[in-house]
Amino acid sequence: MRRVCLSLSICALLGGGVLAQRVVTFEKFQVADTPVGLSALTLDPVGSPQMTHCVLRIETAQVRLMDRRAGTVGSTTGRRVDIGDLVDVTNYDYAVNLRLVKTGSTTGVVQAECWR
Repeated sequence: MRRVCLSLSICALLGGGVLAQRVVTFEKFQVADTPVGLSALTLDPVGSPQMTHCVLRIETAQVRLMDRRAGTVGSTTGRRVDIGDLVDVTNYDYAVNLRLVKTGSTTGVVQAECWR
């Protein structure tokens, strides 16, 4: 009886691990004069649910960001984000509507990691 219970417990643990796998996507993109955001493939990977959380790392130049539902981001409007800063995006709607633009003459590079 103990063997059966132990076997069932192990199967439940192993099966639960498969169901609880985390889906992660990555994207590297450039930020120039035209507002840009995360790609649809990063946020809605084929065969997986929508991403619910992202972290963006600003790598090469200061940028500004804004939710496009609140207005249009520009080189002098929106939240300023400096090189090395992390931007925490905590829901899908904000991730879809987030737009970034560079503030100076240098094109920015952003690394994004998203997961569910």
